[in-house]
Amino acid sequence: AATEGVLLDLAPVSLAPHADIEAARAFVAVIEERGDAEVTRSWLGLDPVGEVVRGGFATSADVVTVA
Repeated sequence: AATEGVLLDLAPVSLAPHADIEAARAFVAVIEERGDAEVTRSWLGLDPVGEVVRGGFATSADVVTVA
C-alpha cells in the first residue's frame, strides 16, 4: 500500500478534494487496520456541506457514513 511505513501521526495524508468515495473507504480501512484513528490528522477529501452549496444537491448517505 502507498501508506506502508508512513507514520500517520507525523505525516498526515490528504486525499484530493472531492475524492472518490471508494478511495476514502480504502483509506479509512487502512487507518482502522493500523489502529491510527486516534492519532491521524489525515483528511479524506470529503466535503458534504460544500457539495450541497456548490451543486445544490445532497451528497450520498455513503459519504456521511465514511466521514
